[in-house]
Amino acid sequence: MRFWPRWFARWGGSLALLSLGSCASNIALERADDLERETEAVNASTVAIYFLSPLPIWANYAGRGGCFREREVQFMDLAALGRSFNLSYPQRVQFQGIYNELWRAYKDRYRVGGLPSTEQEKIFYQVLEKVRSEVGGINVPEHGRLNILWLDPLLANPAYAARFAQVREEFVAQGHPMLVSTCLDQNGLKQWQAQLGMAQEDVRYVDLGFFASYQANGHRVAGEVIDSAALFPEKKVYLYIPKALTGTLLPWENASKLRPF
Repeated sequence: MRFWPRWFARWGGSLALLSLGSCASNIALERADDLERETEAVNASTVAIYFLSPLPIWANYAGRGGCFREREVQFMDLAALGRSFNLSYPQRVQFQGIYNELWRAYKDRYRVGGLPSTEQEKIFYQVLEKVRSEVGGINVPEHGRLNILWLDPLLANPAYAARFAQVREEFVAQGHPMLVSTCLDQNGLKQWQAQLGMAQEDVRYVDLGFFASYQANGHRVAGEVIDSAALFPEKKVYLYIPKALTGTLLPWENASKLRPF
């Protein structure tokens, strides 16, 4: 009969226990990793329910603006967003706009087409905190009258820019000037500010990321809109538009007064 060495008899059992313990630890770590991935997936899917399906670049057309957007926009279900987080209409508009600013900045920085689900969730809750703290987004002027120039028609027809020059002094002096567009981002709006001879003025912006397909009452509509009366309830909003477009469907709804030029 063959006998095992004495050292094995003494230590073999301990080695077997160590091996079993190591296997158990590895299994526990794998399960923890799996649980973390599942949790991330659940959280990401929970956040994703507030996002509308993105448009392909070739279809990224702003119907009411009559122009192609120069950047992609992540549109959101503003009605669901408001119900889930008890957000007012101005907060919902700010949420989508701020999210798009951070979304574009991330894609530009890392040169990617989309966001990982974990980063999507991270940005989402960063934006929620900003909105609740009233940080970022549209920089609303203190002036009681807001003079808003809808820029999209000027993109297609340079003659409109020449006509606007005739009322530019009034636009700057009789209220706080703002430029809005369903097709331009902040950089595009800044370029137009200079092009229109207002480089030294304190002009505020509402770019393409803030416009959504939801009205203030939560109803979804065709095209992209902002309800100025609901967004700026304590302001008088004068909307400057070319005369030829009075009576048409505008992306900037419920202005206090239209100012054709």
